Amino acid sequence: MRSMTGIGTGRARKGKLAASVELRSVNHRFLDLVFRLPPAMGTLEMRLRERLSQEIDRGRISIALELEHADPVLQIELNEPFVEAYVRQARKLARRHGLLVNAR
Repeated sequence: MRSMTGIGTGRARKGKLAASVELRSVNHRFLDLVFRLPPAMGTLEMRLRERLSQEIDRGRISIALELEHADPVLQIELNEPFVEAYVRQARKLARRHGLLVNAR
C-alpha cells in the first residue's frame, strides 16, 4: 500500500433491499474508525470495528452504509362495470329498507 488516503464505493441489491457503502481513509497516527449506519444496523458496528482493527493498524476510516427498501408499487385496476352494478344494487337495497331518501 502506497497511500493511506483513498475512497471506495459499492452498491448491491437483493430482492427488495438495496445497499450502498462508502469507505474513506486518510492518514492518521492512530486507528480512528467512524461509522454512519442506519439505526437498525447499530449492532453491526462492533463486529465491523473488531474486523477492521484486525486488518488495519492506523488511519482515519469513515464507513457510511445506506439501506433502501423498495416497496412494490401498488397497482389497482378498477373494474368499473362491476363497481357500478354493485352501487346500483346497494342503492336499490337502501331504498327498499328506507335507508336513503334521495338515492339515484
